[in-house]
Amino acid sequence: ALRMGATFPYITPVVTLPSEPPMRVMDAGIRDNYGYRVTLQYLYMLRDWVRENTSGVVLLQLRDKQKVLDIRPVSGSLLGRLLDPARNVYRNVVRVQDQDYDLMLQQASGWMDFPVEVIDVELQHDEDDAISLSWHLTAVEKQHVLRAVSSPHNGRAFARLRELLRPERAELTGRPGDDAPPVPPTGPVRSAAAASPSAPGAR
Repeated sequence: ALRMGATFPYITPVVTLPSEPPMRVMDAGIRDNYGYRVTLQYLYMLRDWVRENTSGVVLLQLRDKQKVLDIRPVSGSLLGRLLDPARNVYRNVVRVQDQDYDLMLQQASGWMDFPVEVIDVELQHDEDDAISLSWHLTAVEKQHVLRAVSSPHNGRAFARLRELLRPERAELTGRPGDDAPPVPPTGPVRSAAAASPSAPGAR
């Protein structure tokens, strides 16, 4: 499963399913890099249970890059102009998905009759100190990841998360802490949400 979720060409061999004819599996991030589609489908299926048994939903999103990226200058070299079309398609995959996710969340507000808050934790970096796409990180790259945890943006995100999840909030809903709500219905949706890195946490 780990290899199927990281089938980047030249880094990890592409996984082939034992089907007839054989089918190659691409990285799931091409379609749903942050798991929003699965998350919203999961919430939609359990919307009645969430409304009746929780005070809302927190979506914690762990991003490998900041959501707002700088616009790059157009290359002036002949080789750069030849490579830019294909390179820009690859670089803009996540940006296009971010726009789609924002639109999906806005549309989902029509059936979400319970509070929902999205918290982004980002690995912020410049182009010059980008972390390599590899199973092995250098000592410098590891230090960069650790420093990113305590960045001002992530500090505010963690503070907001602690505020939303503090124990006394459960008492405000009228449910004692030791009186857990009934378990939501089981089914295929649960396994799908478990595979999503952005699966929601009910509070």
